[in-house]
Amino acid sequence: MNDTNAPVRHETIGGDRVPIRTVNLNEHDVRLIKLGDIAEIKQGLTIGDNKAFLFQNPEAHGSYRSIDDFQEFLLTENDLERIRSDESLRAEVLQYGISKDDTKSMRYFGRRYIAPFDKGGGESDSDEGWMPNYYVPTNYYIDWSEWAVKDLNRRANFSSGVSGKTFFRNKDYYFCRGLSYSFRGVYAPTFRLGSGGIIDVNGPNIFISDALPTTKILGILTTKVLKAFFKGYIQHTVASDAEPLAEVPLPLIVSNEIQKLSEQIIEKQHQNLRYDYATHEQIEIDRLVYEAYGLNEVDIREVEDWFARRYPTLAAAQRRNLAAAQGRTETQLIARTTLHLLALLFFILN
Repeated sequence: MNDTNAPVRHETIGGDRVPIRTVNLNEHDVRLIKLGDIAEIKQGLTIGDNKAFLFQNPEAHGSYRSIDDFQEFLLTENDLERIRSDESLRAEVLQYGISKDDTKSMRYFGRRYIAPFDKGGGESDSDEGWMPNYYVPTNYYIDWSEWAVKDLNRRANFSSGVSGKTFFRNKDYYFCRGLSYSFRGVYAPTFRLGSGGIIDVNGPNIFISDALPTTKILGILTTKVLKAFFKGYIQHTVASDAEPLAEVPLPLIVSNEIQKLSEQIIEKQHQNLRYDYATHEQIEIDRLVYEAYGLNEVDIREVEDWFARRYPTLAAAQRRNLAAAQGRTETQLIARTTLHLLALLFFILN
């Protein structure tokens, strides 16, 4: 964590000159960079009247319109990618919204006009040992039609004293791919792929430098040691605000295996949203990140014990899940071995 008198040199990452400090730990030189030096952490839109513009999955918290009744108007991933990959189109969509009727307009998407809305949250299930990391689709959506954008702009131009004021924060980052994170709650922050749509004020996104693989940084951010650094030394409350989060130290040299494992988790979550990554790939990701920071066995035990003290319900559930998974593995191994022996015995006897 030493950012006071550790040796610092500046290097170019993604076109920017950034400070990299070297900390000696357990007789190893560890090169560290702050998250805020390789990423932008941005809050988004404040809506004066959420019910006028938002939709939600029926099981999500809130009382907005059910997206189930508007599925045909929901932008597809191909639509979103088309907007993200064309800056002129994105600028038009941001300024004027999406056309519902003009088939000749570049902003027409087959009558689809509802975009995903990163509204924060990401509900945890500590009793089951599950946290909303890696890939968790948003539960909320926003009307981004021409009418809606015009009305939002009208509301934003009200005097500052008007109740229900709308604020367009960091509009240039809407319809960009980042990492969404929960910035309030007992288990915050948790990190996952952003929707690539609109950002809410309570659903900030982290936009990583193009020079660095987003999924590798995502893997590092989900580890126990990052949680210990942030909650133990930077921000101790249930909040995870942007400025403190930017201070998180990341190891500059990490195994590429972290990226592979993170992408493997995301792929499995597409098949099963509640995939138990914590007792599978996450164990190896944690080990690789401990190694990248130069932690020894005593340091690692300190982190693990801190995590168990801070989050006893979650830690106990993950231990149970791990024991169950290991038990299944041993049972499967015994079963396979028995089958092989029976097959060999059958071959010998015949």
